[in-house]
Amino acid sequence: MPHLGLSVDFADDMLLVIWAYESQMIVVRQAVEEDLPQAASLWQDRLAMLQLTDRHCRPAPDSRAVWLARARTWLIDEQTAFLVAFADTAFAGYLTVSVVAGIPGQDPNRVGSVQDMALDLHQSHSGLGSALLKRARDWLRSREIHVLTVDVPAHYPVETAFWRAQGGRHRFVQHWLNV
Repeated sequence: MPHLGLSVDFADDMLLVIWAYESQMIVVRQAVEEDLPQAASLWQDRLAMLQLTDRHCRPAPDSRAVWLARARTWLIDEQTAFLVAFADTAFAGYLTVSVVAGIPGQDPNRVGSVQDMALDLHQSHSGLGSALLKRARDWLRSREIHVLTVDVPAHYPVETAFWRAQGGRHRFVQHWLNV
């Protein structure tokens, strides 16, 4: 899809990316505390969707409070970028990516890892996921990280298709076992 405009503003290691897709403006920036209620709502919507396809997806009774507590740590963690996206002026998604240790004894010794991502499931925002991922990649490259890992739900084809379209390739298959 053609870009009508791209504006980049650097300020204190906080990169603001403004993307224009046709008539929709997408703004990606670092999250702040005030973004958490809207991000938590998107997280809950995604969780509800995952429950339809994954019998292992069982939220705890206090899952929203647990997620919010974790999200607050992402806001202050220097090894994590917590990015939020707005389509026009509406909160439309978020992505968190962290710098983590690579596989012991293998290169690279540090990689980026998508911790969480959710997009507005009620309205289509063309290019939103790509805009968030571009900003995450820029943030990782600025830290000399050149590999990004993501756990993709095995039974949710929308996310599988998104990550493949972004160039993602299978490396490991994760299995869950009852013990």
